[in-house]
Amino acid sequence: MLLLGALGSPLPAHAQDAATLIRRGNILDAVPATEREALARPGDLDAWERWIDLYRSVGLLSRLVPTVRTRVQRHPADPDAHYLLGRALDDPDEARRAYEAALRINPDHARAWMGVGALERATGTLQDAAAAYQRALRADPSLGEAWGGLIAVYGALGDQEGVQKVSEAAVQAVPDEPGPWLALAAADPAHAGTVLRTAVQTVGWDARVVATLAEQLLREGDAAGAHDAAQRAVRLDPRHRGARFAALVTAEVLQGALDVPSALTLAEARTIPGPQVLARLDTVLAAHPRSVMAHLARANAHPPDHADAALADLEAAWALDPNHPEARASLALRLRADDPARAAMLLAPVVKARPEDPALAAALATARLAAGQAAQALEGVLPAAEAHPFHVELALAHIHARSATGDAEGALAAARALAERLPEPRTQIVWAVAAAQADRPHEAARVYRRLAAESGDARFLGLADQLEAKPGPSSD
Repeated sequence: MLLLGALGSPLPAHAQDAATLIRRGNILDAVPATEREALARPGDLDAWERWIDLYRSVGLLSRLVPTVRTRVQRHPADPDAHYLLGRALDDPDEARRAYEAALRINPDHARAWMGVGALERATGTLQDAAAAYQRALRADPSLGEAWGGLIAVYGALGDQEGVQKVSEAAVQAVPDEPGPWLALAAADPAHAGTVLRTAVQTVGWDARVVATLAEQLLREGDAAGAHDAAQRAVRLDPRHRGARFAALVTAEVLQGALDVPSALTLAEARTIPGPQVLARLDTVLAAHPRSVMAHLARANAHPPDHADAALADLEAAWALDPNHPEARASLALRLRADDPARAAMLLAPVVKARPEDPALAAALATARLAAGQAAQALEGVLPAAEAHPFHVELALAHIHARSATGDAEGALAAARALAERLPEPRTQIVWAVAAAQADRPHEAARVYRRLAAESGDARFLGLADQLEAKPGPSSD
């Protein structure tokens, strides 16, 4: 398809800017890149927003807040400094005070109004949120985030006409923002095909837009075009679940295992509560019993108290195609507790084929550990943990694997590094436990005392007292 023409091969990580790294999910390189770009360009609010937002998403925001506070202290008359502080603060009242400080200095500070809109939206005061976003856009119509917030407010109010009108205005004002294109396509189904084709020409680098076009092409009966678009979306972002789903479903249509109406039923089933769609999925499977994706959809639709029926569908899907990645992964995740060895066998090739998914790597490691395969768990988890250092479950699996193989010092070193990267209570507790297991009771006690001071939980003090009563290595 010409509209999905080559967009150029990805640049190496060191040559990409922070926004590109974030979009591609390369958080390992994006974290230092966002800091580097923001500090090099103090007046670039986009760069500072990326820095704040990324650090929030990976749990590092507490390290950044002092820097933003210092900026306010050094430039108390700069409304941008107060705005950025508001964005960096988790406490809504403190954030509001920071935004209000920016607005006292500059009553037309667009991004401060945008921040107020976000606060109002979070508390459900939607009319006030709409007014704040509108005030922001009057001051700066180029704020894609404000357009997105206003569209979301109208959606929450149930005002579909408002969603459409605002989306139409947004694609004119900020055509390089994917969100408004997607909102407009959803708000105006009769013209969704035209909207999405235009969107792909404009923001074809965004996997969500291309994946949504794939769904639209399927609705139009163009299974081959839908499959091409879905595959393109997967190449753009292998983590995009909707794109992977569309690629697999359209492949079955092209192979004859599904027809287009049934494929559309499977697509709808992803957004409809399970029990409400079960009868329709039964009908699909009666007509297309060899559809792996239909069995997987029905497995997901079964209520929790029908676990045996869900497992039967997963087993049937895997039996139809033992190499199907979603069938293997779904069955493995269901079997982890009861048959971890089989779960590990099923997951291993999927994890190898999808290195971008840290959750699957963590699931494989925990399954291997539960099956008594500690050495294999450690060997497999090491490269994944290095590639995804901000994924806590994967890091914990790595630490557990080192401990299970008898490497208490290695487990402690990994736990220290995790707690340094992500200083949250859970990682601090893991550090303390690893220190105790490595026969470093006084180190563990120090961590527990820090946790007690930060949380006010006296139980940590009791653990610290117990550990300090034990002798430890002189270097502890």
